[in-house]
Amino acid sequence: MRIRGYKLSVTAQIGIAIVAINLLVALLAPLIAPFDQATPIGDPWADPSWQHWLGLDNLGRDLLSRLIYGARLTIGLALIITALS
Repeated sequence: MRIRGYKLSVTAQIGIAIVAINLLVALLAPLIAPFDQATPIGDPWADPSWQHWLGLDNLGRDLLSRLIYGARLTIGLALIITALS
């Protein structure tokens, strides 16, 4: 990958890829999260399964969905804080 005649190192390319994937997950959270982040859907503390890859929390909410929405919130706050500083 070249940016204005400068060749990026492999580690820079990997870093850009990780940031891009995180941004995509944050932007597409409502489309890729398997369940609503706030709705209890099963027994509390259920173990990971094929339906709930990371299991359920103490209120029966899907942890993968909460992790995806958490990434969205974290990236949004980071952008706002960066813009304000």
